[in-house]
Amino acid sequence: GDPDQPIIMGRTYHEDNRTPGSLPGTKTQMTIRSKTYMGSGFNELKFDDATGKEQVYIHAQKNMDTEVLNDQTVTVRRDRTKSITR
Repeated sequence: GDPDQPIIMGRTYHEDNRTPGSLPGTKTQMTIRSKTYMGSGFNELKFDDATGKEQVYIHAQKNMDTEVLNDQTVTVRRDRTKSITR
C-alpha cells in the first residue's frame, strides 16, 4: 500500500479510546458505537458471542431506515415481539 494513504485494519483500546463496556464483563462483545454531534446520544451495533447467549443488537438514537434493493427473507424460529410506544 501507499504509506501516505494508510488503510486502518483495526484498532486497539487505550486510555483515550476505551471499550464501550467494562471488562471482563463485556469480553464476548464487539461494539461499534458513534456519538451524537453536540449531544449525548449514540448509535450502536453490538455483537455478543457468549456461548448460549449470542445476540446482535442495534440501537438507533432517533430514526432507523432499511432499504433492500432486491429480496429480503426473515425467519424467526421462536418468539417475536414488537412494541410501538410514544
